[in-house]
Amino acid sequence: MKKIKVLFFYPDEHFGSPWTVFTHVMRYLDRTRFALYAAVNSEATGVLNLSGTDGVMIRRWKFGRGLRGSDARGNALYSAVHLPASMLALARYARTEGIDIVHCAAEARPSILGLLLARLAGARVLLHYHALPKYPENTPQALRYSGRIRQASMRATGRRADWTVTVSQFIATQVRDIGVAADRIEVVLNGVDLSRFHPGVDGSAMREAYGIPPDAPLVLELAAIIPWKRQEDLVRASPSRGGACPSSAACWSAGKIPATAVVSRATPPNCDISVSKKSSATA
Repeated sequence: MKKIKVLFFYPDEHFGSPWTVFTHVMRYLDRTRFALYAAVNSEATGVLNLSGTDGVMIRRWKFGRGLRGSDARGNALYSAVHLPASMLALARYARTEGIDIVHCAAEARPSILGLLLARLAGARVLLHYHALPKYPENTPQALRYSGRIRQASMRATGRRADWTVTVSQFIATQVRDIGVAADRIEVVLNGVDLSRFHPGVDGSAMREAYGIPPDAPLVLELAAIIPWKRQEDLVRASPSRGGACPSSAACWSAGKIPATAVVSRATPPNCDISVSKKSSATA
């Protein structure tokens, strides 16, 4: 039986949550039916968490940098130098290998590049939606203009994709709202590595490192502290346990956006909730 060849395309500059989901998908795809490839940004930071021993052919390419941050002009110039040649070389590689499907994130930059790659390689493209295509109403003003550009880009690529996958039914509803046909949307919830996360895991060392009492309730959310994540809803709900506010609570932020404003405006009366910054190396 001829195997279906899937290229997981990841031009981002950091191995973030979408890449984690991609590695889960790759790890559990049936190797008797699929041959797997991964093309990643050679300058991506973070943990690849994948090797050739996992049965995946991994190639690194210079895909440039996103047009954001304080040096947007410099990033654009760097991408103009490296991106075209890398994309053409990758398209030739994909044609030579006979890639059938290009699988990439649905964010604006990877989806535009992924769609271009698929068309050049004669392959189909599958977009994986990990985030809302439309920013919510409480988005900070500074992000609204870029949010409109992002949404327009995601609408254009979503309508042209051969298939789309969303990580929740809620996101699937928004994907339909931007014009993607319902019969081309599949909901596939994110998986959990049960070998690492299960009730038998001993968390005492982590509690001791952060000064958390052994019997204290602990809720952990690994996410950016930003308005549309709605962490404030969790803070507001915290006194519901027995109708009383905990004697003390803490919010630890490992992201780039300060958590203080999000948490403080949601803190119920007579509650002492502190906010502290933890580095990504320890949090």
